[in-house]
Amino acid sequence: MRVNLILSAFAIFSFPLSAVLVSVDPDSFSAGTDISTAFSYVTLSSGGGASGLDGKVYAAGSSQASTGDNVFANSRISPTLWLNKDVDGYFLRIDFVTPTHYVSIDLISDNGFDYPSVWFYTTAGNLIKRNYLSPLGVSQVYHAVIERETADIAYIRAGGLDMTGSTVLLDNLKFEVPEPATCLILLSSLLILKNRKKQALSSVKIGISRRIC
Repeated sequence: MRVNLILSAFAIFSFPLSAVLVSVDPDSFSAGTDISTAFSYVTLSSGGGASGLDGKVYAAGSSQASTGDNVFANSRISPTLWLNKDVDGYFLRIDFVTPTHYVSIDLISDNGFDYPSVWFYTTAGNLIKRNYLSPLGVSQVYHAVIERETADIAYIRAGGLDMTGSTVLLDNLKFEVPEPATCLILLSSLLILKNRKKQALSSVKIGISRRIC
């Protein structure tokens, strides 16, 4: 246990993990495809309990997409629109397999005078930040970004601002994950130190047994 703590502290303060920027975009799929679990390191879902919502996320075509031709969509009658509201809302929820320190997503006004809204949470469900902006013009894009010193963003939810009833389109999600190679090196080092500790303890036990005999 002590070896694990020492190694973790050494890794954190002496060798910061490099990260890889991951792009999650519905453009790689045909319209109507369920993309809830189609990407590595992240799970997409629709929340808020609005009528017609099935909890899944789909790819849908839109001329207002900020990249390519598709945006994130839900199962409602107007599937490309999102409202960040707790009751009767239809917000996009994005859960990261590994908490991250950097997230960005595009919010697009569908008909003008729409307020974008993104909320960021920790693993424990504590709100880190609410990201708002002034109203957008028709098809205007707000590139929401949050970057923190520690990787504590476990999930986010996005949509139009609930207090104004604004609805927006969502597209072009990006976030950072630790570089796999770096993680494997740290894991290997941990296992090596753990094995050495076991060997050292075994040697001590053998020495004591010989003295007793």
